Amino acid sequence: MDFYKLRKELSDKWSLEDDDWSELEKTAILSFERDVDSNNIFSKYGGRMVFRHKNHEDRIFEGETWICSLVLKNNYYFAKGLQRLDGSFMLELKREQMEDIADAVWNSQKDKIEPVLEEKYKEVMKKAVGEKVAEAVDEKDSEIRDLNAQIEELEQRDSENRQIILSLEEKVRKAESRPMVPLDAPAMPPSASLFRTDRAEVERIGPDELYSKDFNRTRYFVHISSDYRILLVRPHDSGDVICIDNKIVLNGLSMALQFSGPTQMISEYSPEYGGILIHLR
Repeated sequence: MDFYKLRKELSDKWSLEDDDWSELEKTAILSFERDVDSNNIFSKYGGRMVFRHKNHEDRIFEGETWICSLVLKNNYYFAKGLQRLDGSFMLELKREQMEDIADAVWNSQKDKIEPVLEEKYKEVMKKAVGEKVAEAVDEKDSEIRDLNAQIEELEQRDSENRQIILSLEEKVRKAESRPMVPLDAPAMPPSASLFRTDRAEVERIGPDELYSKDFNRTRYFVHISSDYRILLVRPHDSGDVICIDNKIVLNGLSMALQFSGPTQMISEYSPEYGGILIHLR
């Protein structure tokens, strides 16, 4: 801190002459407190006790910080208050002046300031940690909500898939319980057959799906032998199997014959039964 400049400012403020500063060569910034035993107001400087000068006892009070001139008598300093460091004084200072004063106060009152700063630091850290924890909790809550939404979606899909499976199982049961017309059932007369009497070409293109260019009618009856070896496909206006684009779907065929890929089936036209005989085995 520039004490020469401060000296000039104080000289102007208090109308002091240069001779008045003769005993103000030693100056210090001191904070004063009360001794609980003797009830005296004191400070410390350079390891020595500092008491108020008798002419300044009505100016310097407990809890105040002052720029003081010090007079050494015997083993004690006596302080004369030059400028009290309060809020109004600090507001008039420049930044570098504030830093000088702060350094001086820190050096002289470090043991008192450190506990205050430590408590302030703890409060700031506690608040900062609390905010970070709250942010982390909010983030995790958001992730949990997203996961719950995904679980609900998966459960909905699982429910839909179960319904589809139940529906397919019901169709399989109906197909299995449908009475099969034996191969010795009365056949259509040869003249009524819509098939030629030579070899037929039938391809299995799916687990329950057959294709043939000769599947050219809208409806068919389909019969299977009791040993599940022969399939008879014959056209009929009341048939319960619908043909679309030369393809028919036979529910339950995959249970009678496992599907491992598209396969050309051994088949032939049968004038006797009025349809196509397909050999499953």
